[in-house]
Amino acid sequence: MDKEISDYDKYNYDYEKYWQDSDVKRDYEDLSERVVIKKLIKKVKTRNWFCDLGAGFGRLFDTYSDSFFNIILVDYSIENLKKAQDKIQLLYPNHNDPDNPNNLNNPQASLDQAKLDKNPNVFFVAANIYHLPFKPAVLDCLLSVRMMHHMEDTTSVIKEISRVIKPKGKLILEYANKRHFLEVVKAILKKSKMSPFTLEPKKRGDDLFYNFHPKYIKNQLRASGFWHLKITSVSNLRHKVFKKMLGTKIMLFIDKVFQPIFSLVKFGPSIFVLAEKKQKAASDILVTQYQGIPDILICPKCLSDDFMILKHELRCKRCEKVYPIVDGVYDFRVE
Repeated sequence: MDKEISDYDKYNYDYEKYWQDSDVKRDYEDLSERVVIKKLIKKVKTRNWFCDLGAGFGRLFDTYSDSFFNIILVDYSIENLKKAQDKIQLLYPNHNDPDNPNNLNNPQASLDQAKLDKNPNVFFVAANIYHLPFKPAVLDCLLSVRMMHHMEDTTSVIKEISRVIKPKGKLILEYANKRHFLEVVKAILKKSKMSPFTLEPKKRGDDLFYNFHPKYIKNQLRASGFWHLKITSVSNLRHKVFKKMLGTKIMLFIDKVFQPIFSLVKFGPSIFVLAEKKQKAASDILVTQYQGIPDILICPKCLSDDFMILKHELRCKRCEKVYPIVDGVYDFRVE
């Protein structure tokens, strides 16, 4: 059975406007997530290949842009990835120079050139998260924020994430916490629709939007070969009353001061997990240095890594599936 995909392009949903909504004012959520991501990335030691899974329009790019040599932004939405390109182009204008081997659209951009330029190689890949177009054990770190709540089959998603991360590689995963403080209060008052004390994921209304119990996510990660390093509760004061009374700066200060306590009790509606993929044996550590994006790609349809690389497409030699490269975006979406 095909799994349902949250396709923003299909419904012309502008995710960037969600963050620009002046009525809701999501500055607090945005800034609190950035603070946590920057702290967690400092714990990543190997920094060759990084993936922002569910990157959207590149909202969080500047939180990790100076930390990795090769950065892959993955999203199902082509329109989001095009916006990410425009955003990143402002930060690295020289990437668009066709004579620069490190430009955004060049599939042969090299790790050495990235070191020389002190700029990362940046790649844009449209993909189905259930069928990622990457070889096993190629990523040093994978970040996924505000993506998991769209996944109806978390077991398959986390297994696929585990497949592409190297042994001892890091995963920074955010998920919607159905057992946050306000939901627990609602449950006590018999007004909760989230069932915060049960382990099963809870779907919110008719939307493809799931909330999770922290123990459920912990069990899923463990089953896929991860172990927890750190749990951080984020957006702990996310409520219109606090936003109106306190303002963003005071809310962020309270988060900073009480973060250890908030995290211990899983207080907030958003939880960040830093996890490490277990190393089963010394031989699990791969030393391959992949030089360009084609070196880490596989055909998500037949799993072959044998491609014919053309100017505007990659063609799988085994199954002959064609994956277009449109304006620098690799379209590897399959059902």
